[in-house]
Amino acid sequence: MSYILFLSLVWADPPHWQDDPGAYQFVATMTVGIVLDENGDQLGEEGDLFAAFDDAGDVRGVGVVGNAPFGQHVGTPVWEIIMRSNADGDVLSFQYYDASESAILGIAETYTFATGDQ
Repeated sequence: MSYILFLSLVWADPPHWQDDPGAYQFVATMTVGIVLDENGDQLGEEGDLFAAFDDAGDVRGVGVVGNAPFGQHVGTPVWEIIMRSNADGDVLSFQYYDASESAILGIAETYTFATGDQ
């Protein structure tokens, strides 16, 4: 499981992030726990959103939240996301919408797309 830390915060209405599966030929998947702070508090509540973006700001995937069914993180929120691209090497960034705070959180980590990556 990967952990993602936040870099920036912007107050906002819920975003209208729409995935367009038909626009891209290749996929890669990722399962992550999104950690808010050094206390290990994980995010993933009703109304929250998690998405991947290319450098032009186009949505390349929207995550689905669930709970870890086993292991050391059992019962904690985890996000599954299918990311899309037409070529390996695209650098994707991430944003998280925290509905309880009405805030879009920028995430410091990026991902370099590789077809079929898990």
